[in-house]
Amino acid sequence: MGGAYRFAWQPHGSQFKIIEEIPQNCIYKKIKEPNILDKENVLKTLVFNKTWIKVINRIKNN
Repeated sequence: MGGAYRFAWQPHGSQFKIIEEIPQNCIYKKIKEPNILDKENVLKTLVFNKTWIKVINRIKNN
């Protein structure tokens, strides 16, 4: 590895790593974790209508 700074990424907690050298002239960005959305406010904003969903029972009761 030669002492160069490296980036190790584990997507979705998987056990493999992708290792890449980070160049000195890279752009560093830090993304703030967004606030949790309130389900009722989202549905109200979308003007949600229960008729959009059709529940289908996959198991037939005889």
